[in-house]
Amino acid sequence: MNKPKVDRSYLAAVPDTPEYKSLRKRWWICLGVAVVLLLMSLFVPGSFGTQVLGLSKQMATNISMGFSWVALAVVAYSWWLDFKKIRPLIKQAQQKAKRDLESK
Repeated sequence: MNKPKVDRSYLAAVPDTPEYKSLRKRWWICLGVAVVLLLMSLFVPGSFGTQVLGLSKQMATNISMGFSWVALAVVAYSWWLDFKKIRPLIKQAQQKAKRDLESK
């Protein structure tokens, strides 16, 4: 009935592989691009789009919606990247750390 105490530091295990670093870098870039696109979608329909760029109000609104949809697609890709690519790598690293701790 007595279970051996296992150090829970394996829960904080993060893989230190080039694949993980590349995926995490791509994830951060996707989030940055989404934020920039959303900011652009806020500024285009206002006075920036109509006065500075010389767009009609309807055209500025259409461009703004386009930026919003592209930002949504980028966020969806970053979610997919996180759940399908990055988290399995983290889970593998945690399991490996747990096995290493239990074998000591």
